[in-house]
Amino acid sequence: MKLAEIPNHMAERHFKSQYTLLYEETPQIDFVGKLEDFNADFGSICEKFKVAPSTAKANKTSEIIKQVQYTKQTFELVADKFSKDIDFFDYNEAANKLYSNL
Repeated sequence: MKLAEIPNHMAERHFKSQYTLLYEETPQIDFVGKLEDFNADFGSICEKFKVAPSTAKANKTSEIIKQVQYTKQTFELVADKFSKDIDFFDYNEAANKLYSNL
């Protein structure tokens, strides 16, 4: 069986969809921040809990950016496996752009 074919309920937690982890297995999630919106999301959390925002950098990686090398076939496997995540977290535009550049 291919990794992409393992159903979420049988998958090891690192291979489950984010939607499954956040909404089907963990009760009472009321906020999910995105790395793309880190400053705004973090600011909202700090405001909610009345704490001063502090974002000191720790464990910073090197500036070398490694891109995942997708083929159309691997993209389709990943997109199928994580389709609920792509839809729910609004990554359709980014996924379509990535696919069109393959």
